[in-house]
Amino acid sequence: MGVGQQFENEIVDIFNTFFKKNDIRAIAYRFPQVFDSNINYGKQFFDVMIDSIRPQYYIGIECKNIDVSKKGCYLPNVIRKQQLLTQIRFTKISGRIGFYCLNLRNGDNIKTYLIPINSVFTLLKGKNFDEKLTLENGGRIIRTNDKLDLSFLNNHVKLLH
Repeated sequence: MGVGQQFENEIVDIFNTFFKKNDIRAIAYRFPQVFDSNINYGKQFFDVMIDSIRPQYYIGIECKNIDVSKKGCYLPNVIRKQQLLTQIRFTKISGRIGFYCLNLRNGDNIKTYLIPINSVFTLLKGKNFDEKLTLENGGRIIRTNDKLDLSFLNNHVKLLH
């Protein structure tokens, strides 16, 4: 299993633990990437899906696990505009809330950001990852090293749209 897939599984576990701890009827899951020699990878809109009867937890998350120790994070290399446009269309049609989850690794230091999908275009204009701009546009730090904080999800309805 690759580093990206491990991160996706980790995000699933983080959200499911949060839902269970807070007695929220929701479930996070991921579909494994399926390789087909005729079409490369099968169509997958988001890496992690969250289903719930509560609309604020009906979510799609695109995960990006990035080693920033050598080159930093040049966003256009990480986030493809066409994929982003497809995901935005999918969220509009399905009613899901979309997020990008950026896991920035620098040696043993890790920060994980959850960013509303509609803010990603603003971030792409700056080319390199900018924490201040990310937070100003609705992004949240959900993990710093081993410290995890999803508490904002309890009051997040206005933050997501």
